[in-house]
Amino acid sequence: MELFSSDETVTAYTATKDSCSIALGVYDPNTMEKERQAEIYSAKVGFRKKGMIVDPPSFDTSLMKGFSAEWLESGMGFEFELLDDSMEYVTFYAAWLQAADIDPITREDAVSFWVL
Repeated sequence: MELFSSDETVTAYTATKDSCSIALGVYDPNTMEKERQAEIYSAKVGFRKKGMIVDPPSFDTSLMKGFSAEWLESGMGFEFELLDDSMEYVTFYAAWLQAADIDPITREDAVSFWVL
């Protein structure tokens, strides 16, 4: 699966094989905090001057709650880190579509829409 799209707190990953497309979305309650830390880090090391925002080598999880979700570089799923007991569950969204008469890009657009 590959990164397809994201909104403020959910990231969607999609894959297509033959006439079927699937999307997985995961809610990360700490997305905004990660973005804040990435902006601070990028300014500190000079990436902001180049118009880039880069994640720090590691996030300060003491400023986060619930859990942290990261997509595995292997493309084989998510890694979760439980930070505290403030959330009862992890939220996943999934959608799939099988339609041979629709092009793969349109199918991936459709399934990612439903998980965001």
